[in-house]
Amino acid sequence: MYTFPKCWTLLLIVVATVTGISAELRGLHCYKYFNVKHSWEKSATLCKRYGSELVTVDSYDENNATYNIATSSEYRTRNNVKYWLGFASLDDLRTNTLESTSGDLFSQYSGFWAINEPNPMAGECVSANLGATEQSWELRSCETLLPFMCKAKACPQQSFHCSNGACINQAYKCDGNDDCGDGSDELDCSANCNIYMASGGDVIESPNFPQKYTSLRSCKWTLEGPQGSNIILQFQEFDTEKNFDTVQILVGSRTEDTAVSLATLSGKSDVPNRTFITASNFMKKYTSLRSCKWTLEGPQGSNIILHSRSLIRRRTLTRCRYWSAVGRKIRPSP
Repeated sequence: MYTFPKCWTLLLIVVATVTGISAELRGLHCYKYFNVKHSWEKSATLCKRYGSELVTVDSYDENNATYNIATSSEYRTRNNVKYWLGFASLDDLRTNTLESTSGDLFSQYSGFWAINEPNPMAGECVSANLGATEQSWELRSCETLLPFMCKAKACPQQSFHCSNGACINQAYKCDGNDDCGDGSDELDCSANCNIYMASGGDVIESPNFPQKYTSLRSCKWTLEGPQGSNIILQFQEFDTEKNFDTVQILVGSRTEDTAVSLATLSGKSDVPNRTFITASNFMKKYTSLRSCKWTLEGPQGSNIILHSRSLIRRRTLTRCRYWSAVGRKIRPSP
């Protein structure tokens, strides 16, 4: 049972993403190949979320190294496997320029292109094609679903690699301060009531359960599943002090500053009768008296359709701003 005393703050993060998987160290960088298929933009977003970039290749040796990493995956038995690189063409290559996901510019002539490539008519984003002995580059539609590879700067020994890519001294982990700047160094710190779980069927209980715990304490649970999986979250019982302790559901990231709020719950409600299922990422946050805003953004040229089963303004939520989206414009609801 989830029973929270007055002025108690709980953050429950539920994530089904690509973090928590070991990467391969090559020189001063770490590489990880993911066989889950996404668009180029989605792949770049997933890499950035955990302190890395969609892989860029700067040399002949690195092109061979990434080829070896990719072919060592389960796709090795297949022919003509392709995966995303972190390059996209600019101005249909009229300036002979590629741009990386980090914003750096490269000459197209530094690429390792296949015959008759690059072909701007085929698309704007660069993929690598795994051949029998080497990989070559191609342009293709950015919406194509392909595996991808992430690349991050390696951290020195005795240091901690933050989710935003920064490196801090290992001694700063779990010291109660946000040394990384994104909270990732305080993510798995049971002594501070920040708990990380990565196995199915985990059960979350409040401190001292079934007894009440002390007031004015902040806790966080982070749940993470395998690549491409969904997480189902169900409350067996739900009882918070109404108007003081709330459950805010966030989606899109494992940190508050990059997540989007989905719902806010408080008091004794019908939560046990509801099921929450992740898409690719899910976050839950328990807090009180918080000002909040939802911002929805879709791909260029697309429309956003927002469906709401119910939306009730309570006195405790008058500081929140509810938004609806029509086309590419976002406007306050009446």
